[in-house]
Amino acid sequence: METPLLDGGLGYFCFDNGILTVYQLATGEKLYQQRLGGGTSGFTSSPVAVTDRLYITNEDGHSYVLAKGREFKVIRENELGETVMATAAISGDVLYIRGRKHLFAIASK
Repeated sequence: METPLLDGGLGYFCFDNGILTVYQLATGEKLYQQRLGGGTSGFTSSPVAVTDRLYITNEDGHSYVLAKGREFKVIRENELGETVMATAAISGDVLYIRGRKHLFAIASK
């Protein structure tokens, strides 16, 4: 089960069916609700945040990079090419994602 992410006064809740709902925590106001993907893959890993971005990966290894904030904005989508069930980890400027067979380390050059 995914764990919600609380960041900057917002709550990011991604459910196993790929529905991402974002709330303003102080008021409980729903800011938006959007489906990630076509609803054909499950989401097991929890979202993580780095600087101004939110990273969410589905079980098929499709990764979504979203802008954090009050509006839904997809910055990029990436394919890792294998099953991902674990939540990504962050160390310094590197995002680590454990796939079924590989450990991916993602950083800027």
